[in-house]
Amino acid sequence: MTKIATPKFLTRRDARERRERLIEAAVKVFMEEGFDAPLERVAEEANVGRGTLYRNFPDRQAIALAVLQTYLDDLSAKIECCGDADDAFFVGIRALAELTIASNGFQKALPIKRRSPEYIHSVRSGIETILAKPLDRAKAAGLIRRDFPLEDVHFLPLMLAAGGLAPQDGNTEAGMQRAIELLATGYAPDDGRRLDVSNSSDNIVTLRK
Repeated sequence: MTKIATPKFLTRRDARERRERLIEAAVKVFMEEGFDAPLERVAEEANVGRGTLYRNFPDRQAIALAVLQTYLDDLSAKIECCGDADDAFFVGIRALAELTIASNGFQKALPIKRRSPEYIHSVRSGIETILAKPLDRAKAAGLIRRDFPLEDVHFLPLMLAAGGLAPQDGNTEAGMQRAIELLATGYAPDDGRRLDVSNSSDNIVTLRK
């Protein structure tokens, strides 16, 4: 996966640490307040001045891309933990759905898309890069139709997240499990097989007849 370049001037440890604090603060602020949160809030959360913020991230796009990298790193780590498992793709989709719910992603997606289409492009490209091989393995194992296009993966986390929010009793886990069951009939091969989603989230799908 292509990494977002770190500015060359960051040679001192304290400078690197301030940058990392700013990224951690941005993750927290954007998660809680949305992409449109004042950048001064990020500086306050990181306990640095505005000058330090803008030396590291000259605009909202720059810090948003740094936040994106943390999300992609986390997704990549979850996929790597699955090794060559056939169902690693679904672990990734579920992780994205959980992030969508935790960050109130439905409310934030539209304004981000309108104001920063480049950010959305980076998100989609990063996710596709990470999930491409797991998707190929799922297809080879017969868990997903071979004609399922990579670009359609972006629909699945939103669908699962919506399922997680659907139960009136607030049981997000049960809602997402039900959403996976419903989606399985749409992306599984048309040969009578279905996905067994009754197992734990560590191994959420198993092919069955």
